[in-house]
Amino acid sequence: CAPEDVKALGYEDLTAAKRLDQEVRDISVRSIPAEIYCVEYFEKAIRRLRGLVEILLEDDVEDVWGVRDLIDEAEHELFVAWNTPSPLFKHISRIGRLQQLEDTVIRYELCINNAYEAARIGLRMLIEDDYILER
Repeated sequence: CAPEDVKALGYEDLTAAKRLDQEVRDISVRSIPAEIYCVEYFEKAIRRLRGLVEILLEDDVEDVWGVRDLIDEAEHELFVAWNTPSPLFKHISRIGRLQQLEDTVIRYELCINNAYEAARIGLRMLIEDDYILER
């Protein structure tokens, strides 16, 4: 038996988690070398996005975290590292990292009933894969 205000408590928890996440990020930026931080941040952002999208799949759940902002931040980190010898691409290629992000964006777009954008991204991924495989 869940309390009647369980949804409100969940929103409070998400808001607190977002605040704490930002505090940890602020500390990490100052204390972790940039080349290591970019890997940790990007991987954490992908995990966080996947979890938030799963929460948003529930009916009538608000996006109190700001998933679109988190997507934009992860995309920014990815493209800042794109043309550098970043450790972000040590174990997973640039295209692989992009596909990790795009997979999450597709899930988010489907979650907010934007099937057109999800399909557009998915088709572009398939075309890019086909192009890469033909090279």
